Amino acid sequence: MLVTLPADARYLAGDMISVAMALALFLAYPGERRAMVLGALLLLPMGMIQAPISEGAYWAPGRILGGSFGIEDILFTSAFAAIGWGLARMAAGPMPPLAPLDGEFFLRCLGLGLLGGAVFFGLLALGAYYGPAALISQGVVGALVLSLRRDLVPLALRSSGLFTLYYFCGLSAMVLIAGPGFASMWLPEYSLGPAIWGIPVEEYLFATAFGATWVPMLLFAARAPAPAPPA
Repeated sequence: MLVTLPADARYLAGDMISVAMALALFLAYPGERRAMVLGALLLLPMGMIQAPISEGAYWAPGRILGGSFGIEDILFTSAFAAIGWGLARMAAGPMPPLAPLDGEFFLRCLGLGLLGGAVFFGLLALGAYYGPAALISQGVVGALVLSLRRDLVPLALRSSGLFTLYYFCGLSAMVLIAGPGFASMWLPEYSLGPAIWGIPVEEYLFATAFGATWVPMLLFAARAPAPAPPA
């Protein structure tokens, strides 16, 4: 452990790794900046909905200004969206542009969001924990997209592996820097059981699912082609 972080600063400190990674990818890939910003704006509403739901039902991270939603959630969600696109670019080469941004694009995004939300809230109503419900709902949406656009499966596999590696390294770095207290943000009584560095396995599975589905979902919504295979 290198530093001792107050309980209400751990979430924000963890965000700094994500923000730094997002900025690095933003600077490294100028041609992808528009898509990274658009993705951040599209994912933000989901973060605003899920943050209060996960509070006390999956984790209790603490926020500098208190409450169940704060600047930490905005940074986390926005950075995740940008990193997801940037790592897909790193894994698979230049991404096709997200165009046209017409009514059908936003209707497809809305439809996928409503499908995921219906599965998620349905599972919660049936008594599922937050973590499994979130994973299954993301898996259902991802499976639908990839079944309709099988040409995006190679991209999903590459970006999923790279995103999982990034997230594992980021969480591991925070545990090494801040000590086991960092992992105390998560509530083990609401997890599946297994943990790495004290952090529930759902976090890593979430990263795997997000890496596999986020960029394919955007390309599906935009009716964009799959990126050309790396030479």
